[in-house]
Amino acid sequence: MNKMADFAKLLGKELDEEFIVKAETGNQKCKLTNEGLLVHVLNSPGSPVWVNRNGYLYELIAGKYEIKSLPWKAKKLEEYYVPDPSLSAMYRKTKNIECCEDSVAYKRGFMCKTQEQAVMIARAIIEVACKMQGFDDMEDA
Repeated sequence: MNKMADFAKLLGKELDEEFIVKAETGNQKCKLTNEGLLVHVLNSPGSPVWVNRNGYLYELIAGKYEIKSLPWKAKKLEEYYVPDPSLSAMYRKTKNIECCEDSVAYKRGFMCKTQEQAVMIARAIIEVACKMQGFDDMEDA
C-alpha cells in the first residue's frame, strides 16, 4: 500500500503540489507523487523535466533540508479569482485552463483562491494608483 499521500500530509503538502526544497546546492522545485519525490531540472535541450530524487526524502525526514511553500495555484479547470479594480465586485472568476493568461495571473500574484483575497488585492491596487495620481484618499478618486 502506497503511503506517499500520508507522507506528503506530514510535510504539510498534497500529492503533486509543487514546493521549494532549500538544499546546500541551492533551491530546488520539487513535488511528491505516488512514485516518490520529483525534482524539476533542465535536460540537455534546455526544457524542464521532473526527475525522481528519492534521496532527498531521507534528507527531508532528517530535517537537513527546509521546505518553502509556493503560492497557491489552481489546478487544471479549477476556478480561481482575479483582482479587477475596474469592476464593482472588484474581482472576476475564471478557470485555470493552463493558458498564457493563467500563467501570468499566477506569476503576478493575481491567482486567488477566494473572492476576499482578490478584493483585498484590488483595493491595494486602487490605493497605490490613487497615491500615484495625487488623490488624498480613495474616496477622492
